Amino acid sequence: MSVFGLLLSYDFKSIQSANSVFYNKLKQYLVLSIKRVEEGNFFSKTFSIGLPSKYKKEALTHVILFILIGGICFCSRAYFLKFDQYVFSDSWFKSIEYISDLNNQHWLLGNNQAFGAYIFVDFLTNITQQIPETSLFIFNIIVSICLSFILYWTVLKIGNTQKTVALLTALLFAVFYRVLPVNLTSISQISPILLSLLFVVPLMVYLLKPKLFSSNKAFFYVCVFLSFFAIACISVFTYIIIVFPLLVLLLLLSKRKQALSILICLPLYLLVSIILTVVYNLNGIDILLFVKSNIIAVSSYTQTPHLLFPLKILLHGVQFISFITLVVIFLFKKDNSRSISIVLIFYNVLVLINSFKLIWVDTDLLIEVFTVFIPLTLGLSLAVLGRVFKPLFKNRVYYKRYVLPVATLISFFIVSVFFNKNVTQHLDESNQFASRILSVYENISSNYLPYSYAVVNDKKLQSFSKQKHYYLSFEEFNQNYLRKDQLYHAFRVKEDILKKNPELVIPKSILLFIYKDNDVTELGLDSSIETIELSKKKLSSLKERNRDIKLFYENDIFKVIEIINEPKSSKITELMIY
Repeated sequence: MSVFGLLLSYDFKSIQSANSVFYNKLKQYLVLSIKRVEEGNFFSKTFSIGLPSKYKKEALTHVILFILIGGICFCSRAYFLKFDQYVFSDSWFKSIEYISDLNNQHWLLGNNQAFGAYIFVDFLTNITQQIPETSLFIFNIIVSICLSFILYWTVLKIGNTQKTVALLTALLFAVFYRVLPVNLTSISQISPILLSLLFVVPLMVYLLKPKLFSSNKAFFYVCVFLSFFAIACISVFTYIIIVFPLLVLLLLLSKRKQALSILICLPLYLLVSIILTVVYNLNGIDILLFVKSNIIAVSSYTQTPHLLFPLKILLHGVQFISFITLVVIFLFKKDNSRSISIVLIFYNVLVLINSFKLIWVDTDLLIEVFTVFIPLTLGLSLAVLGRVFKPLFKNRVYYKRYVLPVATLISFFIVSVFFNKNVTQHLDESNQFASRILSVYENISSNYLPYSYAVVNDKKLQSFSKQKHYYLSFEEFNQNYLRKDQLYHAFRVKEDILKKNPELVIPKSILLFIYKDNDVTELGLDSSIETIELSKKKLSSLKERNRDIKLFYENDIFKVIEIINEPKSSKITELMIY
């Protein structure tokens, strides 16, 4: 449902001619742009093409606000990466294995793990041409940025309010950690719950206000079906514990015409459930065990010492605000507030589910849902209160449009800085080893031809080499490499012997990691100090043989040495020039 905007504007009848139309339009635009650059009025004319002044200003405002929200959310989340304890944990390496399985077309993952979230990580890897480890490292930040956009859009569409309130809601999610029950020490951990909410929240908006969907009804229900399917593949917990109660609540509280649309959605929900049940059963997966494993996640946990209040008090505090808002809606009979009322009631349903402490509902997973619904509830409550006091500023247009929004945003940032100043006092900085390793592997992968080189590193990091290059452990390098090096260089000019004995051939380049830390176990590695010291001695022996050895990378924790066996045969740039 989060891709509705793209789908609505797409003409499906023009698929056959899409390429020709696109390239013709692109050619026209480039010619026109070059002409305007020559005339010196590129900016003044380019951004006024085909848009009335009113819509152009509105669109530009939204673009600027989206850039602002995205930039603030990215910087805010990225700041906590230095406290991240998730990367290189056992769960992180398992996630890498899942992504590798998807690349090998193993769609149904082991350990009864839902595969949807990892498909998105794999998609990010393919479109950005980076290593899966880096994609996994930044994926949750990208999801958070998208959620901040969704919250901004949701408050605008449901709240019928000014952009200021929508912006405050998005920034509340982006920076105000004192009311967000998020694990700040696992900021990079992939969250199927948050990813699934990228579909759930827009789905909720379109079910509350079907008129926002300007396409025909049939296409609407196709999108609903696809949204259900995506949610079920990403997070079974969200699909069962969140979506189903939401549908029931919408059915009970919506107007008759909307209730009919929601009633049609229930068979679609059931159809998705049947399809996935059949698929899992055909692949030998116990569906009951699968559901249980995904509703109760043993590996999930919640640490929230940074919250302004204890979690229970925070949830009930927001619940109290929602009650006040519902009373205001009832007393003032505000128009078009039914959608807001349903969202606020749904928040109370979530709090009620959490208070029951049901054995088949994982509290830690439910708390992740509150990470999104707390800002949404507060934002919609603020929108209602703003509409109540709106008549006070009826004759003060300048004050309402400029002074009040600016003053509100400045006040928000001051409050955020004041309350967030001690948010990291319970956090310990990580050693930054993980981010540096990821950076080096990303550099290697982008500069070297696949399978033209080998990496010598700790066994724990072997998964980095899958489907990219050859791998040697420190032990294998210490035991066998000197002998293989001697044989290869003795017969390297005798191609007939190498063809008959391919086992003599060694990679064209060897990238050897040398750790400087006296105690490598502090880095979480499996290798001993003695093993790494022996690798250094083997490297000295290669230098005595006059092998071409260069420093590839170095920092205060480790360095990477390149042993070149065949010059200009591994680096992509050298191959192109050569």
